Amino acid sequence: MENGDVERDEEKCHARAEFRRIAVELGLLEAGKPMDAALLEYGFRVAELCAVIGDSYAVVDQGSPGDHIRTRYVLWKPYRGSFNSA
Repeated sequence: MENGDVERDEEKCHARAEFRRIAVELGLLEAGKPMDAALLEYGFRVAELCAVIGDSYAVVDQGSPGDHIRTRYVLWKPYRGSFNSA
């Protein structure tokens, strides 16, 4: 496994853990229960909405806050369609 793969796995675990923690805090998920696919997808889509806002603050040759958000919370998931579709 390449170093980038290890980092990517850590990011994946971080995103799921953060989404799960928030869902439990809000009473959307019982502690210790697995998150279903719909709730996980909801988290990804909210992260993508935030990333789109961050894109408007891009710096040439440095990327944008949106890029950082996607790297941490969105990009590792399987892409299943446009986040901009209704």
